[in-house]
This record gives sequence, structure tokens and C-alpha cells, in this order.
Amino acid sequence: MHEGSVMLRGRESSSLRRRFFELFPPPRLLLMNAVGVHLDATAIRYFELSWRRGLPNPRCFGTIPLPPDALAGGAVAKKEALVGALQTLRREVKSDFLVAALPEEKAYLFTLALPAAAAGNLRAALEFRLEEHVPLPAREAVFDFSPLAGDPRLHAAHADLAVTVMPHNVVSDFLQSFSLAGFFPLSFEVESQACARSLIPNNFLGTALIIHFGETRTGFSVVTRGSVSFASVSTIGCSAITDALAEHFSVPREEAKQIRESRGYASSGRNMEILFSLTNIFSAIKDEANKVLTYWQTHQREGGESHAVQRIVLTGRGGAFFSLDEYLSRTLKIPVEVGNVWTNLAHFDDYIPPIEHLDSLDYAGAIGAAMGAPAYHHG
Repeated sequence: MHEGSVMLRGRESSSLRRRFFELFPPPRLLLMNAVGVHLDATAIRYFELSWRRGLPNPRCFGTIPLPPDALAGGAVAKKEALVGALQTLRREVKSDFLVAALPEEKAYLFTLALPAAAAGNLRAALEFRLEEHVPLPAREAVFDFSPLAGDPRLHAAHADLAVTVMPHNVVSDFLQSFSLAGFFPLSFEVESQACARSLIPNNFLGTALIIHFGETRTGFSVVTRGSVSFASVSTIGCSAITDALAEHFSVPREEAKQIRESRGYASSGRNMEILFSLTNIFSAIKDEANKVLTYWQTHQREGGESHAVQRIVLTGRGGAFFSLDEYLSRTLKIPVEVGNVWTNLAHFDDYIPPIEHLDSLDYAGAIGAAMGAPAYHHG
């Protein structure tokens, strides 16, 4: 990290991290169980891992609502409100240590090729070029990078990096909030990186688009060669579905939310009316995804190397909404699947996760953050 005491980290391959920790065991302090925490505009979701018979095992998980004025635009808006919610979290978990997935809005993610000659000091070379890619002076930025996976023989002349940048003051506010609540953050990352760690198979080196549905917003992130290389956020979220249902059925918003939760995820003829009422919402989500795909394809052509999106992965419970995957696959002409947050964590032959599949989709960020702790890779 450029400044401060907490690492801002991207997604690295599991095998690479395991080999690293075998050669350089981390201090015992860092091998304490760490809680994975994911913050968005409406809630804090947490997931704590322990070990049982050599396998990672969920110790506890849950959701703590955030006051509406705690976060705004991906940054801390009212520190007292955030600290109060984090203090509630502190009473729920056993560990003081955490890895936090922060909101996406203030982050900049991009890929950069540096000359192979810079390999001896990539951080300095990257800092020198940082202002070419983000509207921040290097002295006001916190940044980190990870190498893109792939055959090094194909990229011998340059080092391909996935870079993450956030404003220093934004990271500092989050760090202070966690500290005031009694936590010791081991690292920060953005939510798309945590989601990628739990959703995208470690051995997948192609390109995927993750669409992460929240209550008030939806994130779109491109994962290529093992790292998140681009991300954007739309203001369309599950609340927009609630509003559309309230208007269609002429019912109060709370009743519309009940309709959404009780009927929105089951395939039946009775639900076709719901599907038709959400045509405009589904179309808007498709349009946002298409903007990301178009930008990515154009960006890749300019870079001289093609990494077309091969699959789309939906997460957040909104991603499991009736027929949404089929609609997006048909209109975008790319295979679409509802995500599996246990992809890199465990096989169902080992144990049955204690979270229902629909609920688990909201924990992709928290689970991925927990998997980013040194204890997980050393375990």
C-alpha cells in the first residue's frame, strides 16, 4: 500500500498465495481467525471462518442494518452511525481481526502493462504513472496491484498488472471507524474483488462479468486472468423491483417487498404477471450490462489483446430473480448463471453449508473477504 497501515489488496490466485505462505509463514498474530466483512449502503454482512478436520467451516454469519446516513457514495458520511453498527458487529463475533470489502463507488480499477525492466520495483514504476489513469495525485491515493495470471512466455516483454486505487481520506475514514469499534483490520479491498474470490473458480483464467445486486445499487465487474480489471456501479437495485411491484399491484411498498420475496424467486405460471411487470427493470439492467461489455470490448481492442467476456455470473439475491438469467443470456448472447459462493471454499461432499442458497448470494462479498485472510490460505 502506498500510505497508511492497512493493505489494500486485489485478488490473487489461491495456489500462488498458498505457496507464498508456505515459504514465508505470517506472524502468529495474522493467523488468528479473521472475520470477512462486506459493507454496502444498507447493511454490514459478516462471515467468520474456523477450521474443522482441516476444512474451512463457517463459524458465524449475519447481517447488521446500517442507518441510512452512515455511508453515502461509497464513503463514510456519518462516522458515529457507522461505528455504532460496527460495535454491534463486534459483540456478535469472536475475533478482533477482519478483512473488509469496501463499497465500490470511490475505487478505480484498471489494468496496466509495465516494461519487464521495471519488474524490480513495480510499485515505484506504477506510482510514477498513477496520475495517467486516475484523477488523484499519487500523494492522495492508496493503491495496490496484483499480477494478472497467465502464461509468462506470452508476456515476456511486459508485466501485466491489475491495479486498485482509492482516495487516502476515504480509506482513512473506514480505518478509523473500524478501530473505534474495537477491530484490527488486516486488509481492505473493494467488494468486487471479494465477490470474485468467492464466485470465480481459481482455475478460470478467462474473462467473466459479475453482476452483483444490492438493495439500492448494482455492481458490474470484469474479472480477467484471475483479477478484477474493471468495475462500475448502477443505481438500479432490488429496491427498484419493489417500487415496480408496488406500482403494478397498487399496494404499499412493504407489501410489494413481501410479494418480491415470496413470489419473485419461484418459477411458476402464477409469477408470469410479476415478470411482465418488471420488463422495464430487466431491460435497464441489460442496458447497463451492455454498456460495460461495450466499454470492455473497445478497451481491449485498443490494448491490442482480446479478452472477450465468456460468461456472466449473477449474485446478490436479486440475481436469482425468476427468469432474469434467461433474459440476460438471450438478450446479451452470453451464457449467464446464478453464482455459487462456495465455488472455491468447499465441496458439498465435505459438508452442507448452513446458509440457504438464496440467502448465500448476499454473502458473496463477506465470504470472499474471509477467504482473503492469511489464516485461510495458511490453513
